[in-house]
Amino acid sequence: MALTAEQIKNRSTYIGGSDAKKIISGDWTALYEDKVLGIRENLDDKFNVQLGNVTEEFNIDWFTKTNGYELVEYAGDHRRHSEHNFLGCLPDAIVLKNGNQVVIDAKHTGPRWADRWDEAKLEETYYPQAQHNMLVCGIYRFSLSVIFGNQAPVEIPIEYDPQWVSEYIDMAKSFWWHVETKTHPNNDDWEEEKKTIKSEPVLRLRKVAMDQGNRKVEWEEAALAYFENKDSYKIFETAKKDLKKLVPDDAAEASGNGIIITRSPKNGSLRIKEGKSNA
Repeated sequence: MALTAEQIKNRSTYIGGSDAKKIISGDWTALYEDKVLGIRENLDDKFNVQLGNVTEEFNIDWFTKTNGYELVEYAGDHRRHSEHNFLGCLPDAIVLKNGNQVVIDAKHTGPRWADRWDEAKLEETYYPQAQHNMLVCGIYRFSLSVIFGNQAPVEIPIEYDPQWVSEYIDMAKSFWWHVETKTHPNNDDWEEEKKTIKSEPVLRLRKVAMDQGNRKVEWEEAALAYFENKDSYKIFETAKKDLKKLVPDDAAEASGNGIIITRSPKNGSLRIKEGKSNA
């Protein structure tokens, strides 16, 4: 769902979840100009952004229905941290499962692409936003609901990291001082603050059913090739070992039947290759 004009105006009065990555990556100049000068990118004509807005509510409805969650609320008024009023967020939804509330952010991305864009990459990308939103909401469970291309939403839980959050708050305080005093930040300010961030995001290891989802065809083909060639590989490796055992200890090279085995003059190791000997 797209932000209202009032919600957009309010975002200039606090550091939001989508700002968290800029805080820790050092993009303070752009964030300062957004908060203080109102200079920000116009996303009205960004198709991928608008597509995510259109599918957000459907994404959440489908996610809750298929994962056993109860919807508590869609995004409403922005929330502020009870102690640090300069930290706020507008979560996409709050859901309930087994008596526990969970903060949900809905994402609609491109299809999975090998190791370049998958659950692990999404978790890494939105880790700062997840930590920020859990902190502000006071709800220490979080999940992304991600639509890859045209596939059903996938849940990606992200665990709360109190040490990372503690250090993040200090960095956010330092940035917000620039906003309150109207002091334009520079790279040196961030370089000093980033030294305090010691924790690295620790990704939660998961069990993944690879015979489901976008990559099931590639997985099936690779698994079939594995089983079809497993015995052949064992025979191949055994033959290599048997050939090397037959090489006399004083032979620099042994050849025959299209096989050449040479001995390293440095350490005596044997190397096998295909070809005809020049001897």
